Amino acid sequence: MRVKTTICAAVMFGLALPVAGIATAEDQKPAAEATEKTDKVELSQADIPKRKPGHWRITTVAANLGKTTIDTCIGPDDSIAMPADNGDCGEPKVEKAGTETIVTIVCKRPYAKQTMSTVFGGDFNKRYRAIMKMTFDPPDGFQTMGVTLDGEYIGPDCPPETKQDKKDEKK
Repeated sequence: MRVKTTICAAVMFGLALPVAGIATAEDQKPAAEATEKTDKVELSQADIPKRKPGHWRITTVAANLGKTTIDTCIGPDDSIAMPADNGDCGEPKVEKAGTETIVTIVCKRPYAKQTMSTVFGGDFNKRYRAIMKMTFDPPDGFQTMGVTLDGEYIGPDCPPETKQDKKDEKK
């Protein structure tokens, strides 16, 4: 199922923090709308938050897929906002809204266009949270889907059984 693969990719590129829950498409506003009362400042790709390298525990909650927790190893070339395998993605649009960073990315896949809008918050050294809304055009089982990710830093050393961030393996 392509939607489940997309969620797994979302987990691997680390949208996460203390688990809050997830809303359905009907009751979840897009990330940009959620902060519309805050003045936004446009930023560059260099302003996307980076997680501290090391062992992270990432918990993902999605309405139709439930709760998943994985341990992963994040390398120094972390790319928290860029999906590991979501097709041909354009340059991310990055905005600052208060203490949060909003990143929107559009990816073209063989079967559809996918837009991911994510609000990131946290210190990215010990914890972070990401709330993502994905839109599929044409719909792929869902027209929209929400995911909440919570990340917790465990330590600098990665146990052998943790997955290495795919982007860092290439180096």
